[in-house]
Amino acid sequence: MARADLFLCTDGHIRCCELNSDTPSGQPEAVWLNRLRQAAHPGLDDPNAHFPTRFVAMLHESHAKRTEAPLTRVGIVYPTELTEDLCMITAFSQWLEAENIQVITGSPYNLRRTPTGVALLGEPVDLVLRHYKTDWWGERLPVWADAEGYPDDEPLTEPLLALLDADLQGQVTVVNPFGAVITQNKFSLAFFWEEMTRFPAEARDIIRRFIPETYRLVHMDTERLLDEREQWVLKSNYGCEGAETVCGAFVTPEIWEKTVELALPEHFVVQRFFEVQADAEGWLPNYGVFVLGGSAAGFFTRLSRASTEYNAITAPTFIGPGCL
Repeated sequence: MARADLFLCTDGHIRCCELNSDTPSGQPEAVWLNRLRQAAHPGLDDPNAHFPTRFVAMLHESHAKRTEAPLTRVGIVYPTELTEDLCMITAFSQWLEAENIQVITGSPYNLRRTPTGVALLGEPVDLVLRHYKTDWWGERLPVWADAEGYPDDEPLTEPLLALLDADLQGQVTVVNPFGAVITQNKFSLAFFWEEMTRFPAEARDIIRRFIPETYRLVHMDTERLLDEREQWVLKSNYGCEGAETVCGAFVTPEIWEKTVELALPEHFVVQRFFEVQADAEGWLPNYGVFVLGGSAAGFFTRLSRASTEYNAITAPTFIGPGCL
C-alpha cells in the first residue's frame, strides 16, 4: 500500500515529489469525504468507492503468498499515544470486520513472540497491519544541528526482533513489509538522479519526466544552495506531511541560510522546486494517488497555499466523463 504525491505544474507536466510507501495515510478522509459529497456531484465517478474492498483484497493476497490458511485475525500496530490516526485505525477495523476478520489493535510494546508466530495483546494474529513507521522501530536520530533529540530515542529491539523473526520464519504476514522503507526514504529519489546511468533508457525518460531533480545534501555545494534559494527544496530523508521540509521559494533568504546551516547533511536531500498550477481560488492541489498491490486505487487530494503541511485542506475528488 502506497501513496504517490503528484502535482500538475504550470508547464503542463506532472511531478511526483515523494513516495509514501511505508505507512501511507489519508485513506479514511479520501473514502468517507467522497462518500459524503457524492450526492452533490451527480454524473461524476467516485474513484475511491471500491477502496475498502480492494484494501481487504490486498491483505488477503499478501497473506496468501505466505500460507493457504484463511486470514481470520489481523493485528493493527500503530503509535497508540498519538490520536491523529485514530480515524484510519477505525476505518481499517471497520473494513476488516465487515469481512468477518477479527481485529486486534495495539502498539509495538504489545507484541510478543510465540512458538507459532506473534501475539498482540496476548492474541495470536495471522497478519500484522503495520502503521508504525520503520524508522521509529530503530534508534531515532535528530536531523537538525540544534535539536535536543527525542525523549524516546532507543530502538524497539524486543518487538522488532519478535516480528522480524516470525516474518522470516513464515509465521506471520506483515503489511506493509519493512522493506517498504526503501522507497519511503527520499534518498531513493536522489539515487534515481545520482545513478541515472544505471537505468535503462526507458526508465531514465520516466525519471526525468516525473521525478524532480533530487540529490543528497552531502553532494550539494552550500554556496550554490544559498545563491539558488528559490530553485530548491530541502527535505529530510524520513520527514512527512511537510515536517522537516523547507521550500526556498517560500521563505526569506535569512531563514533559508539558517536552514541550510542547521540541516545535518547526512539526513537531507535537496529537490528542484517546481511551480504548481493553482486552481481558480489560488489553492495548490496535491493529488495523492493511492496504490494497492501495484495498481492505482484512489485519490487523497489536499489543497494548500504553499507547501503541503498539516494545515492543508482535504478535498473530495471525483472524475468527470472522459477524464480517464
